[in-house]
Amino acid sequence: MIPRADIIEWRSAGHPWQSDAMVEQDLIISRALAELFSDAEISGQLVFRGGTALHVIG
Repeated sequence: MIPRADIIEWRSAGHPWQSDAMVEQDLIISRALAELFSDAEISGQLVFRGGTALHVIG
């Protein structure tokens, strides 16, 4: 579970999430993508379609 203070900070950054659960889900997905793409072997084989998670990271 992500600390509530982190969720509040992320949500107050001007992002359009409607609930703390959405913020937490986005943070988990963003962290997972960052970890996957930090591995050279894995990142060379992955392709993501869509832009929501990648937009948040970028």
